[in-house]
Amino acid sequence: MTTQTQGTMTKKANISAAILELYKQTHSFNLIAGNTIDPVRIKPQSNLVLEETKEMVLSALEKDNIEKVDGCLDGLVTCSNLIMLLEGNTALLADAPMYLNHEGLSLNELIGRATTAILDEDWIELLNYLEDICYEMEGDTLYNIEQVWKSNLSKFPLVSDVKSPDDVADAITDEGRYTGVDYHTSKNIEGEEVYVFTATYDTKEKKAFSSPKIVKPTGFFVAPDLKV
Repeated sequence: MTTQTQGTMTKKANISAAILELYKQTHSFNLIAGNTIDPVRIKPQSNLVLEETKEMVLSALEKDNIEKVDGCLDGLVTCSNLIMLLEGNTALLADAPMYLNHEGLSLNELIGRATTAILDEDWIELLNYLEDICYEMEGDTLYNIEQVWKSNLSKFPLVSDVKSPDDVADAITDEGRYTGVDYHTSKNIEGEEVYVFTATYDTKEKKAFSSPKIVKPTGFFVAPDLKV
């Protein structure tokens, strides 16, 4: 085995493990949020997948590598949850992806195939290509994957860290994006109590949510610092 081949195998193993961790942390996020594996969530989750992967494709066309990486990782987050909804179980969390770009396609070719999967609404195929894209895309991929799931979980601050949840809710409202802001408590995977902040209406998109949307708590949410 050549040094180059060994290096490729190590890179694939590390990224596969990081993708699996992203899936597990995403599942934890949904448990905290109260998003159970319920077929009623399939349609709205499909819409989220379309929204995030469209960002990836458009960013690729515009040569915006930061937004392309962000769109790919958000695609993995939303599409992995959609696959669990479609299959009615968490089997996806059992093993890391076995093959990453085994055909040796270019990044542009992979994005093209992912686009076809989006148009065909072939979600399993889409997830496979998103994993391939994740392996081939620019930047510090291991770091970026961790940044995304840690950022997502920062939407749930510990109860012990929040002096006044009412003040946080007021701050979210004062930012002007959302109305109908409320909060409740839940527990993270360590069993610690956390706050979940939600809203019922998006003033920017002029859209009412069929169920309250989780929003970023002002002063606690940490945006991902992607390195490309």
